[in-house]
Amino acid sequence: MICKTFVEIEGKITARVTFSLPNSIWADRITLVGDFNDWNTRSHPLSRVSGGVWTITVDLEPP
Repeated sequence: MICKTFVEIEGKITARVTFSLPNSIWADRITLVGDFNDWNTRSHPLSRVSGGVWTITVDLEPP
């Protein structure tokens, strides 16, 4: 699931995006990669929270 909101940070509008994967995903580690982090497979690991859901929230500059 992807949930996006817009927030103002230091006078700039920023997209706050939360990525979540269900607890049925079996993995030792999951990371979020893309242009925003130069496809770095270690810079944005998802955390496993209550109920086993994998999640991460990132602030991204809109295009």
